Amino acid sequence: MANAQDLMAQMDAIFHPESIAVVGVPRGMKSGKIFLMGLLDQGFPGRILPVHPEAKEIDGLEAFPSISAISDVARGEGQLKSQRLFEGKMKTAAEKLVT
Repeated sequence: MANAQDLMAQMDAIFHPESIAVVGVPRGMKSGKIFLMGLLDQGFPGRILPVHPEAKEIDGLEAFPSISAISDVARGEGQLKSQRLFEGKMKTAAEKLVT
């Protein structure tokens, strides 16, 4: 029975993350901004961590230059860039979760 409880806890963490990193969110009103706006408009209860290489703040939220610069471990990640960049970002996120 412990395996079923562990699985349910893992599933809960996926569908109800405590925080989420939004990688590649633009500062201006561009199509990639819709995901961030959705999180804010729907009242996401966790911490939203925008990742942008140059911005210090996006929509009142502290922005981080990279995933590795985030001190908290984001349990979810939204990717707003191309597939080519996605693989490297996911590898960095996975390494962050392990350490």
